[in-house]
Amino acid sequence: MKNLDIVFNEQSLKHDVEWAMKRGQELFRQFAEAPMPREREEAWRYTHIEKVDVTGVEPKDFSPSISGSKDVIFTDMRTAVRNHADIMKKYFLLPNVKEDKISLMQKVFWTNGIFLYVPKGVDAGLLSSKVMLDRDVMSYTLIVLEEGASAKYFEETAGNAKLMTDITEIYLGDNSSLDFYVLQNAGGIIFSNKNAFIDKDARMQWVAGCFGGNLARLKIDNYFREQGGSAETSSFFVGTGKQHIDITTNAIHIAPNTTNNISNKGILRQDASSVYRGMIKIEKEAQKTISYLSDNTIMLGEKALANSIPGLMIDANDVKASHGSTIGQIDEHQLFYLRSRGLTREQAEKLIIEGFIEPSIEAIKDEDLREVYRKVVEGKSSC
Repeated sequence: MKNLDIVFNEQSLKHDVEWAMKRGQELFRQFAEAPMPREREEAWRYTHIEKVDVTGVEPKDFSPSISGSKDVIFTDMRTAVRNHADIMKKYFLLPNVKEDKISLMQKVFWTNGIFLYVPKGVDAGLLSSKVMLDRDVMSYTLIVLEEGASAKYFEETAGNAKLMTDITEIYLGDNSSLDFYVLQNAGGIIFSNKNAFIDKDARMQWVAGCFGGNLARLKIDNYFREQGGSAETSSFFVGTGKQHIDITTNAIHIAPNTTNNISNKGILRQDASSVYRGMIKIEKEAQKTISYLSDNTIMLGEKALANSIPGLMIDANDVKASHGSTIGQIDEHQLFYLRSRGLTREQAEKLIIEGFIEPSIEAIKDEDLREVYRKVVEGKSSC
C-alpha cells in the first residue's frame, strides 16, 4: 500500500481520553514495526494491495446513525470511551489476535464507531447503525453481550469516499446469541475486519452482503473459545464493472464440542474479479468439533475472474470437517429453459442471480431487512 506510513503516523492519533490514547500508542508501535503485506502472501493473494495508494486520505470523525437502544448501552465510540470506561477497559483494543499492518491500521486510527453493551439476560431486539460516506472513515465497533443476552444487529454502509475501514470485535458471553447482518454498498476502497469471540454455548450468526467498492475486502473470523459455541456464517456478493471483491472467512476451534458452518456465494459480471479464502482450523484440544465450509461463484462476464482458496488445518482426531468449492459459468441449460418461457437472456440471467443469492438472504430473521437486501441484489443484477 503506497504512502501508508506517511499518511498514518503517530501524529494521526487524536484520542482525547488518556487511557484510550495509551492503548492506541501501544498498538501504534506494533503498526510502525509491522511489515507491509505483499500480494504473494497467502492472506493477500490475488488482491493487489501494493497498488493501493492512500495519498490524500484524511480520515475524519463521523456520526453514525443508530436506532433501537432500549435496556442497553448503544452509542458512538467516542462517547463510550468517555462515559463507559469501566466496561470499555475490559475489551477496548485488546491485542487478542495476530494482526497484520492493515488490521493494526484499522484499530489504531479509528475516528469513531459503535459501542453496544447488552447486560446479562437482556434481549435487545433489533438494533441498527448506518454510515453514509461523504468523507474518509475509519470505524471501530465493539459489541459485548453478557451471559444469556441476545440481540440482532444490522450494519449498513453506503455513499462514496476514497477509503473506508472498519474493525468489529464481538464478545459473546455464556449462552448469549447475536445475529449480525452486514450490508456493504459503498464506493472506494473498503477494508472490513470482523472478529467474534464465542464463549460457552454462545451462538453467532453472520449474514454479510458485499456489493460496493472498487476494491472491497471483508474478513470474518470466529474464535470458539469454550465448548458448546456455534456459528453460522453466510457471505455473498455481486460484483460488476471492474470491481474486485476479496472475502475471507475463518473458523478457529480452540475448545471442544463446537459447531460451525460457512457458506460463501458470489456472482461476477462484466470485468469483475474476486478471491475467496476460507479456513477451518481445529486445534488439538478441540475434539468433537463439527465444521463445514462451502464456496460457490458464478461468472457471467467473459472477462470475469474468480479465485477460491479453501483449507483445513486439523490437529484433533475426533472431528467432522470438510470444505468444497465450485467456480463456473452460468448454466446454459437453465438459460435455454427460461428463454423458452419467453424471457430475454438479460431477464433470465437476472432471475438466476436472484435465485442463487436468495437462500443466503433467507437466513436473515427479519422480513423487512430481507427486502432491503433483495432490492440491492435486484439493482446489481440489472447493471
